[in-house]
Amino acid sequence: MKLLYSFLLGATFCSPLIPVQSGLAQSWTDIGAPYSHWYGIASSANGSNLVASASQEYLIYTSSDAGVTWTPSGAPSLNWGPVASSADGARLAAIGFTGSSYPIYISADFGATWTLASVPNFEWTSIALSADGTKLVAVSDYDPSSNPGPIYYSTNSGTNWTLASAPIAHWTSVAASADGTRLVAGIAGGLIYASTDSGATWKATSAPDANWYSMASSCDGVKLVASSSTGGSIYCSTNSGATWTPSGAPNLTWGPLASSADGRILVTAGFTGSAYPIYTSSDSGVTWTLVSTPIYEWNSVAVSADGMKLLAVSLNDPSNGAGPIYVSQIAPTPSLRITHITGNALLSWTIPSMSFTLQQSSDLATSNWIDVTASPVLNFSNLQNQVTVPPTNGNKFYRVTH
Repeated sequence: MKLLYSFLLGATFCSPLIPVQSGLAQSWTDIGAPYSHWYGIASSANGSNLVASASQEYLIYTSSDAGVTWTPSGAPSLNWGPVASSADGARLAAIGFTGSSYPIYISADFGATWTLASVPNFEWTSIALSADGTKLVAVSDYDPSSNPGPIYYSTNSGTNWTLASAPIAHWTSVAASADGTRLVAGIAGGLIYASTDSGATWKATSAPDANWYSMASSCDGVKLVASSSTGGSIYCSTNSGATWTPSGAPNLTWGPLASSADGRILVTAGFTGSAYPIYTSSDSGVTWTLVSTPIYEWNSVAVSADGMKLLAVSLNDPSNGAGPIYVSQIAPTPSLRITHITGNALLSWTIPSMSFTLQQSSDLATSNWIDVTASPVLNFSNLQNQVTVPPTNGNKFYRVTH
């Protein structure tokens, strides 16, 4: 049996579409969702399954076709806040508000039905899921008596919740690695804490005191980014929070953040005067670019795993009316990787935000490319599509094509 030889071509396009590098020529457009007072948005890894919460319309909407159509989910009628999604979009979590109660609801069927989580009543401000949706963590700002609140976590898809050993504080945001092991959370007027055991224990990082507003993490939990709501820089870490560095972002009041799987593509919304600008970074926060979007109060952002699909939802328009959902889609150029494993070859590529097919050919000089029959499997730990191929007596060449 001859060792498998592979020549990896990367991505090709069947149409005369020229791939655009990330961070360049971004175009943001209204995605076509109903105008609402949108509070939160979350995306599956490939950007196809979306979930968005409306705070004043008491609805959670879902889309299974990358935002072309939107349908009210089966969530109860509440004032909805932050939402989170698993990598495949099947498992969702949402924080609601009714009177003095802040219930957390969970869905395991793309939002068709929702179950009230058995978690104590605190003013939950943020929730994060592992890529497979089995691990959850929620942080709170206040308890029912208006005292600082705790962190709770679950390792069984939200069935049971456990009080974390984190300090009681005014927690504002939490982010998780793909496997749900590494977590990072920020305090309003305090520090940033990190966990390496799915939320059981927490340790203060070296980040300075600030009014931390939002957190985002790469899928391995190594690259972190944090924004402050009191103005100043966005801070970044490239070593799981051991050290933090001010990014190249301008001095603004910063809001929501989101990150691609590799931590390279970032998106955030800020506030200055009466404007809410959106900035993106394609170099892990070293430099930032102001993008052209209308003036809306952008309240939440989301990014596909490859960073080529960016989303932002508006809480209000300039007159405090309902706002839209905007999207930016850049043509992905996924790179194939090969790893030898137990006598076979493992082909992998970051799950793209457009439809790609794995193809093979025995001769680069011909156009006899055929689809690989094996269906790719999503690896929840690194957000990559994977296909195992056996060794062959001849050459095999592989590519992913759109």
